[in-house]
Amino acid sequence: MDYRASLAQQQQAYVKTTGFYGWLRQHRRLWLWLTFISVALVIELPFLLNNQLFGGWDQQFHVNRIEELYRAAQQDMWHNEISTFTFRQAGLGIQILYPYLFLYPYALLRLLGIPGISALYFGNLLYIILGCWIAYWCMLKFLQVRQARRPIMGAYLFAVLYNLSGYLVFNEMVRFDLPEAQSIMWYPLLFLGLYLTLKRHRRGWLLTTLGAVMLVYTHVLSAALAAGMVVVVLALGWRDLRDGRTWLDLALTGLATLVISLPELLPMLKTSQAVTIASPKLGSMAGQAISPLVAIGYGLGNVTKTGLLTHGVTVGTIILMALVATWVGFRHLDRFGRTMTILNTLLF
Repeated sequence: MDYRASLAQQQQAYVKTTGFYGWLRQHRRLWLWLTFISVALVIELPFLLNNQLFGGWDQQFHVNRIEELYRAAQQDMWHNEISTFTFRQAGLGIQILYPYLFLYPYALLRLLGIPGISALYFGNLLYIILGCWIAYWCMLKFLQVRQARRPIMGAYLFAVLYNLSGYLVFNEMVRFDLPEAQSIMWYPLLFLGLYLTLKRHRRGWLLTTLGAVMLVYTHVLSAALAAGMVVVVLALGWRDLRDGRTWLDLALTGLATLVISLPELLPMLKTSQAVTIASPKLGSMAGQAISPLVAIGYGLGNVTKTGLLTHGVTVGTIILMALVATWVGFRHLDRFGRTMTILNTLLF
């Protein structure tokens, strides 16, 4: 029995299921969306009910950027690179160096009459739901290509766990780095497209380009980090680079990403050449690093301590347990799975 026939047989078995589970399978899309909404509410509802800002490290910065877009829109200016209403009305050109496309939904919520604090948390809620759907769709396609036995359940679990992962919640709520939190939802698109490109699937380059462009227009530093990861993945998948079509698709991805990203990147480059831009003093990165024992200990406890070193970053229980699970089942994995397990361990 081939893979498609196997999935069709599973579907027939689902249709025959009665009772509550039968109802769930017949209304799969409904309970998927209900689950995604529930994930978003688990994260955002406490903040919506308290209706307060809790002083995340980057919170003041991004709240000012959103307020600037909102105030500018009130004056019929939808593209305002010079901050004239916020940041003490000093004419700060901060928008030139930071993408703001995905901050517009927060400003639109303000324009619809939703108060500022509620608009922030409702905007986050909508992005979490969107992130769940993207994660689900990407993993479903990936597992179908890999001919997994239960692609729907695997995609469902991935979407829930990915969007409840400690680092995503940490970025959104403790650091309040909204663009970096939003960028996490584009990684599945980027790497699904890259995998399809390496396996010579048609139009894989389109997904890779879409993921890369969305990262650039969300958070440039995340796009740069993702580019480094793409290089690592290509190095690991060198066996799949022997085909000329793969190289053509990768070149097409790079060119399309560059061209589409120019409206965001060119102003940054022009500004950095025209004026002197002060760089932040980072200090010793080695001194700020988190030790393995701290990462594992606080990860197991799903704890974030803001006084821990500079950021208090921990990966959380979900990522740590997923890493342990891949090593427990390591001998059952194929070459691709083992490669990803080793890579994930090194990254951790």
